[in-house]
Amino acid sequence: MNTVDTYTDLAAGLHAAQPKFKAVIENLVRWSVDAQSQLSTMPAKRDIDLATGVHLDALGVWIGFARTLFVPTLGTVSLSDADYRILLRARIAIDYWDGTYDSLQKILGSLFPGTGTIVYALDNQNMSINIVSLGTALTATRLALLTQGFLSPKPAGVRIAGISAITGPLFGLDTQDDSIAGPDTGAFL
Repeated sequence: MNTVDTYTDLAAGLHAAQPKFKAVIENLVRWSVDAQSQLSTMPAKRDIDLATGVHLDALGVWIGFARTLFVPTLGTVSLSDADYRILLRARIAIDYWDGTYDSLQKILGSLFPGTGTIVYALDNQNMSINIVSLGTALTATRLALLTQGFLSPKPAGVRIAGISAITGPLFGLDTQDDSIAGPDTGAFL
């Protein structure tokens, strides 16, 4: 990043020792240095991962969701930056969703990065799906956003039959990882 000294240090020979010359150069380039400084902060203010407060609110206006919304199970809620960021990311993903089951799984799997929560859909083969949250328990706000359909895409004509929140691994044999465990540990749906 350039500073005023970057330009005044370019003065050569005879002019380098002249304070009035340096002052003229300083006055000529100060606006440019200030503009560069301001412009360098702008990408962070428009980056969904870095924006906070009013800058995140501005992104929400572009995406089409306000920070304060009515959730039937909770009433009127003003979302924290973290929850608002999750909502905005989900809405962007839903807008680009191609309607396939595989891309639905990718969207649901990306809802809560770094939280220890995995979300996926189970196709019931009867024009309905179940949404399953596995791992770390969701906060009341995040669970309400998920159950009220703010975070999960749904094909037309397909209903969400239910949402299950499991705070441990599912029951399964022949495999042991973060989401599947054997007897005495794994949970049943």
